[in-house]
Amino acid sequence: MKRFWIFNFLTAFFLVASALHAGPIDAYVTNSGGDSVSVIDTSINVVTATVHLNSEPRGVAITPNGSFAYVTNEASSTVSVIDTSTNVVTATVNLTLNSAPIGVAVTPNGLFAYVTDQDLRTVSVINTSTNSIVATVTVGLLPSGVAITPNGLFAYVTNFGGPVSVINTSTNSVIATVTVGRAPLGVAITPNGSFAYVVNQLDDTVSVINTSTNSVIETINVTSSSSLFEIAITPNGLFAYVTDQDTNKVSVINTSTNSIVATVPTFTPNGGVAITPNGSFAYVTNYDSGIGTTVSVINTSTNTVTETVAVGMGPLGIATPSFLQPPSCISGFQKKDRFLTQTDLYNTIKWCASSSFFVTSYNIYRNGTLIGSVPATQLTFEDHNRRKGEKYLYTVTAISSGGAISLPATITLP
Repeated sequence: MKRFWIFNFLTAFFLVASALHAGPIDAYVTNSGGDSVSVIDTSINVVTATVHLNSEPRGVAITPNGSFAYVTNEASSTVSVIDTSTNVVTATVNLTLNSAPIGVAVTPNGLFAYVTDQDLRTVSVINTSTNSIVATVTVGLLPSGVAITPNGLFAYVTNFGGPVSVINTSTNSVIATVTVGRAPLGVAITPNGSFAYVVNQLDDTVSVINTSTNSVIETINVTSSSSLFEIAITPNGLFAYVTDQDTNKVSVINTSTNSIVATVPTFTPNGGVAITPNGSFAYVTNYDSGIGTTVSVINTSTNTVTETVAVGMGPLGIATPSFLQPPSCISGFQKKDRFLTQTDLYNTIKWCASSSFFVTSYNIYRNGTLIGSVPATQLTFEDHNRRKGEKYLYTVTAISSGGAISLPATITLP
């Protein structure tokens, strides 16, 4: 009875998870001038919900499972936690009084959120299970942006008044500083974790940091007489999109050559940028000195604005979820082997690799019970000593280097 209950519980869990992620992908936009968060359904590019915060929301990050959005409120020294299934604020994390939370990033395993504080020169670490602060890390002058490596081991923090701080997330201590250009602001890390791209607002440049040596290996001149703001990298790691608060365009960097390959007019000075999980679209907030009210949708294959979505006043931060993609094209068969007088009935499961980068392994479940784990290079599994006439439900999930778990791929044999 206990085994049957576990099987049904896990099956129900996977079905609920599948239902959750099978729906539309939402983009969350912080309207700093309108004291709200707009939720855009990216399948139809329509605002489907507005969450009122009344506290100058600035940065936003979504947990890897897509369940919660963490929003920094610059004017109230708080972080709001939005349940994405209901778009209701379910928790408020109080930071140090008179702080100014700006950037936020969630670790790949979803366990912690890192929040920069411009006034106190610190990064607060929030435990997402309890929504309480579990550590405070002193960094440089005016910390702004923050990004976490795909393996979850390091957080890169841009200090607007100084270098980039590198935090070891295991010890929550700064283990390196990297001198880049003037006024580093936005930061993004390539999907393979090898490089951090840092936007230098006053230099009109982007610094490329080798994360293994924490040294700048290249400086990209983006444009002149501009005010670069944010950066996002496509899921395949091939391109970086850089926004500019003074000009009406987004610059596209080819990360293989570290050269500008396109510029996209957005009709108004822009702010934040986020890219959909499939890499097909870049969503750019049209901040326009706090009076903008739209988000531009860029088709990344043509680098043209295909739609404009009306949101709140002064849209600044934006985030889309980045789900770990499951294995695909799962198949299987049952076979009997005979060894002298012994007979072995076994099931073979095969699947295609996850399209996500840095999958380290696959877990295999039989009827809800973990029966094996194989490296990412192995796309098949044999389950021996099965019973004739009995059906078996197999589930395969991808596991990332940061500990994230994908949705399941399932098959029933025989």
